[in-house]
Amino acid sequence: NRFDVFVEVLDGRQKVLLLAQQTHPDIGAIKSTLENNPHYEVNVVMLEDAQNFNVEPYSLAILHQLPGGNNFQGVYEKLINKRTPLLFITGAQTNYQQLQQTAVEYTISGFRNLMNDAQANVNPTFNLFTADESLIKAIGSFPPLKVPFGNYVSRGENEVWLKQQIGNVATEMPLISFRKNSDIRSATIWGEGIW
Repeated sequence: NRFDVFVEVLDGRQKVLLLAQQTHPDIGAIKSTLENNPHYEVNVVMLEDAQNFNVEPYSLAILHQLPGGNNFQGVYEKLINKRTPLLFITGAQTNYQQLQQTAVEYTISGFRNLMNDAQANVNPTFNLFTADESLIKAIGSFPPLKVPFGNYVSRGENEVWLKQQIGNVATEMPLISFRKNSDIRSATIWGEGIW
């Protein structure tokens, strides 16, 4: 007796778009970290090459130092129309005026293209998820990020996981924030240098 069975193997990996304005050490660090997990496939695309880019296969878009550049609005509108979750990572090249027209619900008043070094300070009232105790302990020893200097003003409902600590001063300014009560999920890392 003989019986033939056909098994169709589907690629179950989540596809992550890492869209960047220019090359940066953070991009390599993010890509290698995500690709260590067999459930993620990462595609790095420079903004200059993204004019007619298809965003359909992606379940997350990481926008590094964006908005900025010429092609951003077109790609951003495609991601918003698809309701793709977004992770913004800001930096010295981010256009903070244009950032106010995105899914980020913060403005930075008084920003004059100056950056601060900010350590992470865990917000004890954060409740969107729980982090492992070993991660919470390690966060205090992480090197600082370069964050925009200014006054951060929330324009909506946000949940802050990590707050900025400038030197010895613990502030209420976000270092990692999540947008709440929106049909498009988004988070923002308010600094560069995570590599």
